Amino acid sequence: MLVLAAVPALRLARVPAVPAGRVLALPADRAVLLDLVAVSKDASELRRWLYDLRYASITATGPCLPPPEWTPETSDRYLDFWRLHTSPATAIEGGWSWRIVPGQPVRPLALDEPPGLVEIAAQGDALLAAGRLRPALDAYTRAHLRAPSLALPLARCATCRLRLGDPQGAVVFAARALARTGASADLLDQLGDALAAAHQPARAAAAWEQAAGIDDGSATPSPAGRRAQRWLKAAEAMAGVRNTAAARAAARRALDREPGNRPARDLLTRLGHP
Repeated sequence: MLVLAAVPALRLARVPAVPAGRVLALPADRAVLLDLVAVSKDASELRRWLYDLRYASITATGPCLPPPEWTPETSDRYLDFWRLHTSPATAIEGGWSWRIVPGQPVRPLALDEPPGLVEIAAQGDALLAAGRLRPALDAYTRAHLRAPSLALPLARCATCRLRLGDPQGAVVFAARALARTGASADLLDQLGDALAAAHQPARAAAAWEQAAGIDDGSATPSPAGRRAQRWLKAAEAMAGVRNTAAARAAARRALDREPGNRPARDLLTRLGHP
């Protein structure tokens, strides 16, 4: 397993020159990328190295496993590069592609970005899938220590905390994940679930409503049924705190997105609107 902090700059001599517009493909070219991350002092220098080597985009067609031995310094550098110097993902056959750009305002990242780093959660994911919640939580905590600015391990910690019966802890971890990504429909939905379990229905409703609004406005929205479910959860929580007008509006939005959604129709009937 490659330890980035220990990679000498001389290894760059083995990176071949490439023609203009070359694609850096992950996982095949991960050693090239990781060497460049290791020897760059910051995100801008990493972008310059990639441009000097004529790379115009990065693609991912599979996970980088086993995950590299990231450190807090190298993971922060790579995350900064991804936020400042890559465009949002576009779908390609078998994966995703990101253009390398000169610079931009910091963009929020999806939970599955950036490739090569999110795999740091792979051990925890395997344990979580097997129902081993405590070992999974420990694995995600270790991943967080190696990549403290990455939202994914924190979001997974929130999942574990909620399933372990600690909704207040889940709220804390989901909020910490959101602080790293900015507004995210998936994370706000997760925060809403944690807040509801922590008996904070008004805050849960606000989180679900924001999640649904972001999802509706996304260039790549979730399927209609999932968006309807987010509006329905917001509507039910609003009804529970007697915010009837807002509950009706949210339930109507659920029906707009999924006309056959019976729970949304039943809720409107209970609220006095057939």
